Amino acid sequence: MITYYGVEMPEEVDDSTHLLEITAIISNITTFDFDQQLLLFSDSEDAILAKKYLLTYDYDIEEYVLYHAEKIIPTTIFTDYGFISEKGKYYIYKDMVSPFTVKSGKPQQIEMALIEINEFVVAIEDGQKIIYFVDKQHIELICGIAKAYDIEVSFFHLDK
Repeated sequence: MITYYGVEMPEEVDDSTHLLEITAIISNITTFDFDQQLLLFSDSEDAILAKKYLLTYDYDIEEYVLYHAEKIIPTTIFTDYGFISEKGKYYIYKDMVSPFTVKSGKPQQIEMALIEINEFVVAIEDGQKIIYFVDKQHIELICGIAKAYDIEVSFFHLDK
């Protein structure tokens, strides 16, 4: 899971001569993706550079912090919390979700708990560790399910 930074270009950029200039500047940045008006960067400094450039034209800029992973398995509610970019990569809005892993428990208990938990899962990252993404409002619910099945879950932001 990698943190990406999004800078949303206003719609009026499409109709301006600035679009060619912006595209030329951004194309020099190595790790870059986009989705419609949203420019995506793996480096916060690159996002800051793009934002500064857009601000020179007095555009209103929206910024986002997102999670990106190569092996995302989206659920039916994924598009409420993220999107698939023009390059086919999956992004999830960081301020909307909480990622967690299952740390311990008996295999059968874990399996049964996950049957219930999966109802609330936005996406699953199937990497070295399996990471589940749920709506931040469901943290207590997930913890309650884990407790009921005597398994241990670990939310990333709560462990820091």
